Amino acid sequence: MKISVMRITTNGLLIDEQFLAYSLKNNLFIALSHDGVEAAHDKHRKDTGGKGTFETLDGKAKMLLAARPYAPVLMTVNPDTVRYYADSVKYLYHLGFRYIICSLNYAAAWEDKHMTLLAGQYQLLANFYYRLTMAEEKFYLSPFEVKISSHINRQNYCHERCELGKKQLSVAPDGLLYPCVQFVGDEEYSIGSVKTGVDEEKREKLYRQNEREKDTCLDCAVRARCNHYCGCLNKQATGSIDRVSPVLCAHERIILPIADKLADRLYKKRSALFIQKHYNEFYPIVSMVEDMKG
Repeated sequence: MKISVMRITTNGLLIDEQFLAYSLKNNLFIALSHDGVEAAHDKHRKDTGGKGTFETLDGKAKMLLAARPYAPVLMTVNPDTVRYYADSVKYLYHLGFRYIICSLNYAAAWEDKHMTLLAGQYQLLANFYYRLTMAEEKFYLSPFEVKISSHINRQNYCHERCELGKKQLSVAPDGLLYPCVQFVGDEEYSIGSVKTGVDEEKREKLYRQNEREKDTCLDCAVRARCNHYCGCLNKQATGSIDRVSPVLCAHERIILPIADKLADRLYKKRSALFIQKHYNEFYPIVSMVEDMKG
């Protein structure tokens, strides 16, 4: 049986009790875009008057979490906010979010100095992750979860890759369907509409194009663990699903050794939470049952 889930990502400004009640009644999954501490968030998240939205979001985030405790938060890191990366993750965690999805703005102008700062922030976050895990605190922090999974699951990890247009669709305001939110508005990548349905031939062609290994990555030692396969990310960074951004390559070289060292520390400590989280395929179900009993 196939289960369809409708999802929406919002900046949170219009969240109210009525909308949350509607989402619960209609099984509408909500993710909040929030860039963390005020100095980081207000740099790029402004209202129509040019004012930062950090203060407004505080109450909205708490309202969302009260209705949907498992709601994820999506944080975007820019070159001019990277120095706040670790503090922003900690802020969102203490606000109550347990599913924190972080990604770089790969289309931005990253320089060597920013990548140096990024490495330092990942070291701080690795220590934060270690402390929480050893304290048996449940949470999900995407940069480390994904890379740890790529080491543990190896070949199976490859099957969890970006399956462009296969498992989810993005719907534009005009009703056109796209394989991911990064493609919305570029009609070259439209694969149907809400009125006519999915163009299966076009969807399959796009999927096969994205599945082909990139020429620039053939000789890379870590390509099996790298996000270069993500057509959505490549589109954002280079304008093409076939071209990989140098920023992505730099990011992967930074995060992989830090994530591996972190995982090694936790495994050697025989952290029960770490082992359950990464080696027990039923962990999400077991965890939810535990939370319901609590």
